[in-house]
Amino acid sequence: YCPEDNSLWLGSVGKGLYHLSANGKLKHYTHQQSGTGHLQGNKISAVFTLDADSVLVTNEYGIDLYLAEKDSFCPIFSAA
Repeated sequence: YCPEDNSLWLGSVGKGLYHLSANGKLKHYTHQQSGTGHLQGNKISAVFTLDADSVLVTNEYGIDLYLAEKDSFCPIFSAA
């Protein structure tokens, strides 16, 4: 839960990450085989909201930082 914007981040075991905004819009984020800006893995172990614009996500391959202004993820740590 992110109290700054009343949204909810939900991690799954194998299907990535979901973001439910305060207005009811659901967005789904997953690992992609190519390109940048996506999760390193789909097995989410923890989600930490830093503020309304930044969320840390841990998964089986490392830690990703969500950047709201880009609506994408940046790897912070890679376990590979």
